[in-house]
Amino acid sequence: NGTAYAGVMTITLTDAGGNFVSGVTPQFSATDTNSRNIYTQNCTSTNGSGVSTCTNSLRSHHAEVKTLSISSPITKTGDT
Repeated sequence: NGTAYAGVMTITLTDAGGNFVSGVTPQFSATDTNSRNIYTQNCTSTNGSGVSTCTNSLRSHHAEVKTLSISSPITKTGDT
C-alpha cells in the first residue's frame, strides 16, 4: 500500500578472527520486484567495538515478502 516500514537495528562487524572492525559503514539491499521498492538507509560507521546503528525505511506498492540483506562487507556469518 506504499506505507513505509521503518526500523532501527544495531549490528556488530567482526573480521574472520572475531576481532571488531571499526570505521566501516555497512550497506544493505532489499529484494525488489520490478523496481517497486523505495529503500533508504542511514548507517553510522562502526565504532571501536565494531558496532553500527542503522535507520532503515522500506516502502513498496507491491504486496510480497521483502528480504533485507547486508551487501557490504560481503562476508557474513550468523543470522541474515
